Amino acid sequence: MERRVVRLVRKVCLLGEPGVGKTSLLRRLLLGTFDPEQRATVGASVSDRTVVVSYPEKGAEVHLKLRLWDITGHRRPVMSHRTFLRATHGALVVADASRPETLHATIDWLDELKGEAGEVPVILILNKMDISDIERLDLELLRDICVGFDCDLRTASARTGQDVVSSFQQLFMKLARRALDVPSGGAQ
Repeated sequence: MERRVVRLVRKVCLLGEPGVGKTSLLRRLLLGTFDPEQRATVGASVSDRTVVVSYPEKGAEVHLKLRLWDITGHRRPVMSHRTFLRATHGALVVADASRPETLHATIDWLDELKGEAGEVPVILILNKMDISDIERLDLELLRDICVGFDCDLRTASARTGQDVVSSFQQLFMKLARRALDVPSGGAQ
């Protein structure tokens, strides 16, 4: 069987309140490092990453060129996150496990994302698990968010690197799988 190669460019946004660790998670993915003095993102920062996802059972390989948008968590009246969210194919929504109020704020981020991008694959990441305990969080709220917005939950630590790469990979696999599930000739 001949292997089909699908090449795609996909926009992925990192969303969440200020200080939850979006930039640190992205830095850990791209550079394998952590900077305790990381400054807040102003506006948006865009990075590229190319990944290849193989699906031998489908006889396919998906080459994803990812445009990773690290979007500021600050909400100012003059700044519209909607502009950044247009044409988004997937997202990582980040909460700080040591600050439970950031978990509640993910609902607003998910609503805004859904309003601009529609139904796209989403991973909800609880970052900073190295300094927190999941039992401190409202587990019922977590379940409700994941069910209500059809997103997967991951825990991670940008500081230690725990589950950072695998969290991103899970989203990348969802994007690749979605591309293969589109009928031939359909919109991608």
